[in-house]
Amino acid sequence: MRPGTLFAEVSPYYLERRFFEKVEIEEPEPEIVPAPVPELEPEPEPVPEPEPVPEPVPEGELEPDLEEEPWEGYDETSARAIIEELDACSLDELHYVKGYEEGHKDRVTVLRKVRSQLSEHG
Repeated sequence: MRPGTLFAEVSPYYLERRFFEKVEIEEPEPEIVPAPVPELEPEPEPVPEPEPVPEPVPEGELEPDLEEEPWEGYDETSARAIIEELDACSLDELHYVKGYEEGHKDRVTVLRKVRSQLSEHG
């Protein structure tokens, strides 16, 4: 010590170590919390599609047994001759001819005339 000093000279290294020691503070690791999962609503059960309801068939349009010819010799008659005969047919006969023709020879000219006649009647 030097005369006139109250305190002994201390090396700066000592002071640094003594008073400024680094103190490591242990911080707890952050707790990992999973994010809340939103509750899912259950999927609604699929609604079954309703059975298709057949449209009511107006009277006179019910499909008869279409195995018999509309008139005798119909299958051997030309389309032109059948078309001429259609003007004299009733509504029921027109429906029968239409169904029979669609299920057998399916002649476009005969069907076109039958549909034309049906639209005029109905």
